[in-house]
Amino acid sequence: MARGPVVAVHLRRGDAKSQEYRLTGDDWYFLAVAAIRKQVPDASVHIFSSTEVFYNASDFDGYRARNMTVHLDTDVLSD
Repeated sequence: MARGPVVAVHLRRGDAKSQEYRLTGDDWYFLAVAAIRKQVPDASVHIFSSTEVFYNASDFDGYRARNMTVHLDTDVLSD
């Protein structure tokens, strides 16, 4: 169980192609989390998304590399 502040982020990915206008790119999220961690350095950051048609687990490696816990294709009430 995480101690301290917990930040949950939902990424719209599963049904959105990377070139679609409604997709917010990874760099935006990386900057947003960096800003949060600047204010709350001990925050545990959890990324929730789905892979569905257009993505796979390795597409989220950038989040893992930045010490974020990635939850993919999970039940909304689990984790």
